[in-house]
Amino acid sequence: MKVAFYGFLFLVSAFASFGQSDIITDRPTQSSSPYTLPKGYFQIETGFQLQNTNSFFGNFNPTERQLQVITFNTSLVRFGLSDNIELRLVQETTKTRVRSRAGGSIISASPVELTPTLFGAKIKLMEGEGLYPQVAFLAHIGGPILSDLTKGTQADFRFSFQHTLGEKSSIAYNLGGMWPGGFGEFTPLYTLVYNYSFSSKLSSFVELYGFLPSGAKDHRLDFGLTYLIQNMIQLDAFAGFGISRTSPDFVTGLGLSFMLPKK
Repeated sequence: MKVAFYGFLFLVSAFASFGQSDIITDRPTQSSSPYTLPKGYFQIETGFQLQNTNSFFGNFNPTERQLQVITFNTSLVRFGLSDNIELRLVQETTKTRVRSRAGGSIISASPVELTPTLFGAKIKLMEGEGLYPQVAFLAHIGGPILSDLTKGTQADFRFSFQHTLGEKSSIAYNLGGMWPGGFGEFTPLYTLVYNYSFSSKLSSFVELYGFLPSGAKDHRLDFGLTYLIQNMIQLDAFAGFGISRTSPDFVTGLGLSFMLPKK
């Protein structure tokens, strides 16, 4: 059923007529852009992600293992409700497994599961001009609507800022927080990303981001490329690593984003 659904989305994109506006996405960076979709447009952003963390398992004789989190799709669906407001739906499909560090054999694995469904909105607050950044506010809330993972109500919010530095570069940053498993504990978050365009089609980024719970902090660094196939279709690739003790050792992924114009 899931394969048929995503196949349908790709067929729709293949036969859609393309407009003149270049696509602007919220992936593959952890930073969400302050841009909202034009009124009446749909945009789908999806991809594959692999995250590896080396950890010690066991109480009496701990053994180092590799914990892998595989996200088969990181799907975000966006719809332009007006020129300043967009609606958002987030739904992912993941699998976790533990592998031995020596031979790489799989010791245990979870079934493929749908993550909790999130609904949200992004609101443009201010257009950027001169030293003033473009600003938007976005938030999501949801729970195990399509998922068997009972983590309680999840929610997040952030303010998104972007400064244009010239024709080829920009800097953006997000400040916000999240409740990853109910409203019992709040986790602040931040992002800071520098974007540089080599051409009208090929762009790059390097990004620092982190999560700041009451316990150990989690700081990470990633970098990647985006390539504009058509005005409304974009490919991306990224990789990153943790820079604090509690962070994942390595993360990498590929993605595809496309906009469906209004008829």
